Amino acid sequence: MVASDPRVTVVTGGGSGIGRATAIRLARRGDVLCLCDVSATGLKETAALVESERGRVLTGIVDVRNQGQVRAWIAEILERFDKIDCLFSNAGVNARSTVAEMTLAQWSLLIDTHVAAVVDFLLSERAGFMTGQLVQPNGGQVIW
Repeated sequence: MVASDPRVTVVTGGGSGIGRATAIRLARRGDVLCLCDVSATGLKETAALVESERGRVLTGIVDVRNQGQVRAWIAEILERFDKIDCLFSNAGVNARSTVAEMTLAQWSLLIDTHVAAVVDFLLSERAGFMTGQLVQPNGGQVIW
């Protein structure tokens, strides 16, 4: 059953894997999905799957490590839907080596994608994650 004011959920890394599976499940539940990824092909495939479930979807090519792209993506979502109820910070990379074998560049990629990108979403004043807007009145979630 689709609510009259559906939940708006952002899924980073929505072009494949866990992000795709989550998007499909949330579409079945009635959420409006805002999916971002660096893979245009993956996003297009996920969007088609969400739409086949009669879900509403907005997609964006966003590198979550790029603050300007993240801020523009949040602004686009808020312009279109006027809220963000849930952020599923799912974007991720794999260094494919042990910590002992990692280069500084590999370490930076991991930290920038898995930690700094989440903080950038959270600190975006427009999204309201840290200002209390997200948690009023019906609650909201950040899944990391």
